[in-house]
Amino acid sequence: MPFFNATLIIPLLSMVFSMMPHHSEPANLTKEYPMEQIGESGSLVTYDDILADWIADGSAQDHDQTWHLGTEHIYSSSNVSLIDNDYGYDAWLGENIDFVTAFTQSQGTISYQIATVYDILVTLTLDLYVLDTGVRDLEMAVLVNGLYQYSEAQQVTYSKEWVTPHEFEEDRYQNQIMPKATLAPTWLRRQTYDAQRLQTHPLLFRLTPGLNTITLQQLQGAYLLGNVHISALESLPSYNTYLSNTGQAPMMQDTLITYQAEHLASRNSLSTRFTTNREPLVTPFALIEGKLNVIDGATYQNGGQRVTYLIEAPASGYYHLTWKVLQNRTQTISYRRLLIDGEVPFAEAETIAFSANRKWQHQAIGPLEGDPYRFYLSQGFHMVSLEVNTSQTRVAHQTMRALMSDLNELSLSIKKITGNTIDPNREWDLKTYLPTIESDLDEAIAKVDAIKTTWVTLMKATQQSDVIASLNIARRLLVTLRDEIDLIPRRLNTLSGASGSVLYRLGIVLPLLIQSPLTIDQFYLHGETATLPKTQAGFFQTIWTGIRRFFASFLSDQFKETTDPSELVIWVSRSRQYVNLLQQMVDAEFTPMTGIPVRVSINPNEDKLILASSAGKQPDIAMGVAGWRPYDFAIRNSAYDLATFTDFREVSERFYPGSFLQLIYQNGVYALPETQNFYLLFYRTDIMNRLDLDIPDTWQDVIDILPELQRFGMNFYSMLSSANAFKAFVLTMPFIRQYGGKIFSDDGLRAAYDDPKTIEALTLMTDLYTTYSLPIEVGSFYNEFRYGRLPIGIGDFGMYISLLHAAPEIAGLWNIAPLPGVERDGVINRSFDGSSTSAMMFKETKKPQQAWTFLKWWTNAQTQLDYAENLISAYGPEYLWNTSNREAFANMSWDEGHRSVMLEQWEWIDDTAKTPASYMVERELSNIWNKVVYQGVNLRTAIEDSLIIADKEIRRKMIEFGFIDAQGNALKAYILPTRENIDDWIGLPA
Repeated sequence: MPFFNATLIIPLLSMVFSMMPHHSEPANLTKEYPMEQIGESGSLVTYDDILADWIADGSAQDHDQTWHLGTEHIYSSSNVSLIDNDYGYDAWLGENIDFVTAFTQSQGTISYQIATVYDILVTLTLDLYVLDTGVRDLEMAVLVNGLYQYSEAQQVTYSKEWVTPHEFEEDRYQNQIMPKATLAPTWLRRQTYDAQRLQTHPLLFRLTPGLNTITLQQLQGAYLLGNVHISALESLPSYNTYLSNTGQAPMMQDTLITYQAEHLASRNSLSTRFTTNREPLVTPFALIEGKLNVIDGATYQNGGQRVTYLIEAPASGYYHLTWKVLQNRTQTISYRRLLIDGEVPFAEAETIAFSANRKWQHQAIGPLEGDPYRFYLSQGFHMVSLEVNTSQTRVAHQTMRALMSDLNELSLSIKKITGNTIDPNREWDLKTYLPTIESDLDEAIAKVDAIKTTWVTLMKATQQSDVIASLNIARRLLVTLRDEIDLIPRRLNTLSGASGSVLYRLGIVLPLLIQSPLTIDQFYLHGETATLPKTQAGFFQTIWTGIRRFFASFLSDQFKETTDPSELVIWVSRSRQYVNLLQQMVDAEFTPMTGIPVRVSINPNEDKLILASSAGKQPDIAMGVAGWRPYDFAIRNSAYDLATFTDFREVSERFYPGSFLQLIYQNGVYALPETQNFYLLFYRTDIMNRLDLDIPDTWQDVIDILPELQRFGMNFYSMLSSANAFKAFVLTMPFIRQYGGKIFSDDGLRAAYDDPKTIEALTLMTDLYTTYSLPIEVGSFYNEFRYGRLPIGIGDFGMYISLLHAAPEIAGLWNIAPLPGVERDGVINRSFDGSSTSAMMFKETKKPQQAWTFLKWWTNAQTQLDYAENLISAYGPEYLWNTSNREAFANMSWDEGHRSVMLEQWEWIDDTAKTPASYMVERELSNIWNKVVYQGVNLRTAIEDSLIIADKEIRRKMIEFGFIDAQGNALKAYILPTRENIDDWIGLPA
């Protein structure tokens, strides 16, 4: 049986997993429990440190104490309910169960009390049924006797299980499309691991003699909780013991069954995706069409990611498992954990090594050098899982994080002594101020050496690699600093801050230490004498395939530029994944519903729209266009006025009014908002709690917390601190809008930097840096936030995505809040410029009504919601779609708390209206800030200088576009939209 089709896999999964019918909502909510007050957190040491202390204290790991706690054992609870067991838990468990616990509200907690006469270490295993279809894993906190026993217990994750069909849909060019994933409707037994999955074994918790209270605190997700299993850490048998325990079964000989890697039974992460590999012997193979034929190693590399397959053993006995893999990250080894029917069969299967090779290779499950392992399988169906195991690099990763923290502290200590401005002619004797600086640098060098040694040993590296190269550079820089300590103040950028600094180099290495990529084509269940297929095509076969592919490309519709005249042509400035999914939805929904054929194409460069418009080759619709571009086309009479459609006002109610301001020119509206950017306040909950600082609500609140932050070498990040010298409207206008200022006169014919409220805003913008010492340039707020140097600051939607999916080390330790604003008359104005992308229609389209029909369908709430959910289920949780449709956004399956913050902030969107000379007004506004902050120019002087330059350009552009004559006389009025008069153009939402 080479693979399972979609009609076969579901009943087989039901048989193996005991899957039961899924209910969208829990029924029969019957009982509420009061919850006792949970105590304050204890000293939050790391798990490794506390575990060493526990073992030194004599806490027993090897014991026979076991508890299976059901609803009848609940001691206390809050925000949870008991429901009748109509989710098939008793059948799955094999016991008669009447009730399970529903965590369907927020912040549910449940406690159990157990007594022991021993000092023991235990693991927690939960039986869970996932109710919500969101992309994020379930998250909980674990407290013992009212305390977090270590920092990792503040947030533990339990993965969901996702299934995908084996028959992939195709686009109009027969390219396969990543299938949508759905939750496996089954109970799951999940052990408790650390969020980053760096520990080799499940987390241990300490129970002391007497009565112990174990509390589970809901952080993320809705689910049912069955039994909680508490026991000692299971000791796995050795491979030899495993062979002895499985008896004298026969070894299979010529049996060979092939399974395609992309035909999964399930996966526990939506980030794991399929991709196309075009080598001749990768199956399935196609010359031109894109076949989803491998698991993409770049998406299958993070600790804990697991892929599971349903296999069938034709007879009881021993088998080998061999995988056809590509691991082309040089001088590294990727490690995996093998599970059969949900269990690791023996200790050696915990760490299966896959060596690097630039070519496809067969690797049997076994030691890199030696005979492959034998696995006993009874006749019938079994589940085989391969899980990413990054625990081998845990020590190196922790050492690296400690090293970076130490170097950051050293850098801050030096800055406290020298100040932010270094006199190049001043001589320093740093040892007088920092007596341990030499030994600190020696220790840092020793840590770099230790990390390098550990890496070389684990990866069996014999040559240079990306990790080793960066470590060598960092070491060399540290040695230079150590040898000339008194020159460090002049070379502080060598230690931190600059792109080539020691901390920069170490920051590059940090994520690489825990990445373990492995691309898989297929695997084999086979006997000892079976002959496996070749992995590599021969020289002549490769050449012949290339020739065939070259000539076939001339015959494929995929590469033809001609279009059907009846088709609506749409160019989208997004990557292929977005475009393919859009074309799929159009073909499946829009065209059958309307009869309008549509061709969606990738537009790799927005500037191509200008050239196409000039040549008369423009599309009917352009999507994914930067929010400011439609105005530039409109003022040159190249964009279609959407306000001329009779139902435009009704359609415009789908969006917040402030998102239209830059899409308006005179009496027309020339695009619809498509996606929305958000500026939010990000803060580290762990650091802010330890400093006992309130989250600021206004800019005055920000100023009030700065002394305490700066006392500990930390600071606040404002969007003006970006490394780019040009401060665009999106960075400057929030301040001005919050103060009620303006940058254009009411008639749009001159700049208004000298407006009193604008001056107030500019004063705050500059004082934050000249008086209150915010960091002037920050290369990456994301990195500074992760490392704790800037534990609070303002970031956008991209920052949110990065923290969700690329900062596992601080998962659960950060949150978001609305922007700090300016309080006037009891109301805090949080205005922000949220311009992102838009969808526009070109004036020369011959199909305006069809194009408008498409835009209405595309911006419809249900279409946007379907597109967002399809993106996530097909490509993973990183593909969050920040739609501009208010209703669709409100119904997306995101973190409820985060979504509510975004919706609250969204109400203050106030995009900057454009004029023909906006670019110069924007530039001079940036120059005012730069002159004051960098050059120390008086603010009023800087404003007066910029007014002259901006007004001159405004005059020139207004003459060019016929609003005034050469003498400055008005020829026609320029209409400037604002939040106050926006209802002249659009319908206001209810």
